[in-house]
Amino acid sequence: MSIIEDKQRIETAVSDIKTQIINKGVNVPEGTRIDGIPSLISSIPSGGDDESLKGIIDRSITSVTVPDGVTSIGKYAFAYSENLEEIKIPSSVNLINNNAFSNCKKLKTVDLPNGISKIYNGTFEQCISLISIIFPESITTIDSNAFYDCGNLIISELPESITAISGHAFRGCNSLALKQLPDGVKALNHYIFYNCDNLALTKLPSMLTSLGPMTFSGCPKLAITEIPAGVNIIDVDTFANCTGLTSITFKGTPTNRINATAFKGCTNLTVINVPWSEGEVANAPWGAVNATINYNYNETGV
Repeated sequence: MSIIEDKQRIETAVSDIKTQIINKGVNVPEGTRIDGIPSLISSIPSGGDDESLKGIIDRSITSVTVPDGVTSIGKYAFAYSENLEEIKIPSSVNLINNNAFSNCKKLKTVDLPNGISKIYNGTFEQCISLISIIFPESITTIDSNAFYDCGNLIISELPESITAISGHAFRGCNSLALKQLPDGVKALNHYIFYNCDNLALTKLPSMLTSLGPMTFSGCPKLAITEIPAGVNIIDVDTFANCTGLTSITFKGTPTNRINATAFKGCTNLTVINVPWSEGEVANAPWGAVNATINYNYNETGV
């Protein structure tokens, strides 16, 4: 998007706020600058997505309390507010749009209100000081890049209501403390947990059907021991360099494929137990060059 287009969008956003206030019976003199968040508005419009543009919000603010009654926060509304440390969001808010808080480099904690069902693309991207976020049970979807590069974010569990997590969602989140994921998640797409140094999952979702490229690549503390029965594809470098893996048991037979580099660099993976016959699934040992594959394996042994 060009600077001219961005400026036009900002002007439209300012006009929208003024219109909301005027509709409440309040006079807004021509030329009035809208700084902060007036208590009479029902939504916070989108701001500029260019770092050099201030948009409609004063980017030097350190704390914001969104007024009760506001229902939505627009794209890039607070993006690049590099001094913002605290945001209080009322229960009336049910939509926080793309990149609303991206690059808020001092933001530390967020409590999302019940009623939020989706964390949109890039909402908290590169919020490098973000330590904790409280998820409501209404959350079902975490979109692409939602927490990209939030290196200090500590999350110990996700609500079971979550059924979808998109690509790069937690990429570079080095402090994640998750041990398992919600069972209803069916697909783990590309780069979701790429380079999450301290991710120590012990279990994958029971309803999982696909694992995308690089999903867990560079997660040396990953500690799963089983691939769920419904998984039908494991893609390029899905578990690359997951040196914490030592033994993997497949609970079913992937009907699509296991990529030749799925377990590349898993130097400590020495045992792979599979329920199928040798040659039935191509590309063995799928990059796990130190592994012994036990074919026709069942729970009572080989």
